[in-house]
Amino acid sequence: MSNLKLKNLPKNSLPRERMIEFGVSSLSDYELIAILLEKGIKEKNVLDLSKELLSSYNLLQLSKLSPHKLSKIPGIGIAKSCRIIASFELANRLSSYHNFENPKINSPEDVYHLLNYLKYKNKEILLGLFLDSKKQLISKKTIFIGILDATLIHPREIFSAAISSAAASIILVHNHPSGDPMPSLEDIKITKQLIIAGKIIGIPILDHIIIGNNKFISLKERNKI
Repeated sequence: MSNLKLKNLPKNSLPRERMIEFGVSSLSDYELIAILLEKGIKEKNVLDLSKELLSSYNLLQLSKLSPHKLSKIPGIGIAKSCRIIASFELANRLSSYHNFENPKINSPEDVYHLLNYLKYKNKEILLGLFLDSKKQLISKKTIFIGILDATLIHPREIFSAAISSAAASIILVHNHPSGDPMPSLEDIKITKQLIIAGKIIGIPILDHIIIGNNKFISLKERNKI
């Protein structure tokens, strides 16, 4: 690695100057990270530091590190780790925005595109998507955070939110932080219990989508429910 100080490098090779002149999309991953880090350390400049960081973790792995663990990497520290993690969280939140307020949910793919930011989460998060009679999204709500367990998830948490939203149907969505979206026996058991409750109340559960690393599984399409 080069230990040249940034002031000794040509101006057109510095990330901020390149971003201003050529646009942010022209920058490599390590250059974007270097802008977040701002400064290097005595042993290496910020470009070398960001290259070293990305040689140890790819972007997906980096996004899942806790501030504490990230801050322990030599040259990072708590301030830099917080900037990096904050940037990933902003990206996650941006990915949940749509160009229209009430997207229509016609397929599991629509659900995945709406909630694919869940693949970055370190914990399992169960969401309910509440739809109207035309399958347009009325609202979404976090139902549960943690390992899904039938003894901890009560139908009232889901159906009270559905009733208050005047929902005609519900789609359940949760993530597998392992990256593998294959449903567990508990996932299937919980879904079947909620389907029964939905039939009694008159608000059907249409599907349960499990999101992994750049892939997803529909329990309905897999004939698991």
